[in-house]
Amino acid sequence: MRSDAIAAARMAAAAAAADAGDFMPNYEASISKVFGTELQRQMGIMGIRIAGIAGQVEPGSPYAPLRGRLERWALAAPSYTIAGGTSEVNRNIIATRGLGLPRA
Repeated sequence: MRSDAIAAARMAAAAAAADAGDFMPNYEASISKVFGTELQRQMGIMGIRIAGIAGQVEPGSPYAPLRGRLERWALAAPSYTIAGGTSEVNRNIIATRGLGLPRA
């Protein structure tokens, strides 16, 4: 998971730097989005695993670790793979534009 976090941060920085200059990011933004959303999903699952059953307690409960943020994060994480273009669409962009593969 650490290598995914490093890759996501590097791609986000590269896409932001390209956007700030004259270069138009093409598939780089898709790579950043796929790595970032998959990382968020994995971190939500990992947070629940670490906290155990207490990680599933809703916000507002005095027993909720991190004020219930783990539960909200784990529930919201799958929606990040849909927002801003599904991960499948972004993977197709990476394959066609980045790797030069034919459309599926």
